[in-house]
Amino acid sequence: MRVTLEGPLTREQYHELDLRALWQQGQQRAFSFEVDESRLMLISELSQGQIERGDRIAPRDMLESIASEWMEQTTTPAERVLLQKMRARVLDRYEELVGRETAR
Repeated sequence: MRVTLEGPLTREQYHELDLRALWQQGQQRAFSFEVDESRLMLISELSQGQIERGDRIAPRDMLESIASEWMEQTTTPAERVLLQKMRARVLDRYEELVGRETAR
């Protein structure tokens, strides 16, 4: 028996799924049991796009994407300048942290 899960989910919804309990119940009731998650799609709360299962998202690219979205939503030049400074500081800090991780 195979149970195929498909459709869009937020990260929180995915973590609420008790896949282990589902698998255990299936194993107890069927000779052969499998849970197929390959058709699940994670929906990012930060952007409107869907993340296919197995796709890798580079953290730096996600930070850039979020900063760009926020900058598009700004209404004043002062907000834009503030967001540009915030973006630079966040990316600098990210690069610093990544450098530490690769040095270990």
